[in-house]
Amino acid sequence: MLKKMAISIGFCTLVATKIFCDELGEVMGNTLPGLSTQTQNIIGKLTAGGIVWGLIFSSVGVGFFMYGKRKENMKLMFAAAALVAYPYVVQETTAIIIVGILLTGTAYLFRK
Repeated sequence: MLKKMAISIGFCTLVATKIFCDELGEVMGNTLPGLSTQTQNIIGKLTAGGIVWGLIFSSVGVGFFMYGKRKENMKLMFAAAALVAYPYVVQETTAIIIVGILLTGTAYLFRK
């Protein structure tokens, strides 16, 4: 039952992310009129999808960190901290997803 619920929540999250990114048109990745060059350089290649996926993986990282702290598992806490921090460094949506999946798998393996 719990496994089916987790799968359905994951599927709904993917669909909602796709709809959100399509409606927003990934405006943040495009050159926006009226913004200075410095502001556009700060935004860089960050897209709405990157923001959403970064938020999702950071939230998972916070959960793993709290679990690792409760179990006093330093490996899990470091993996979770990396999962929270990496979206600030990686800006491409595809890279955020790939690195997030790898770090989530690593944190999952360290949970025992």
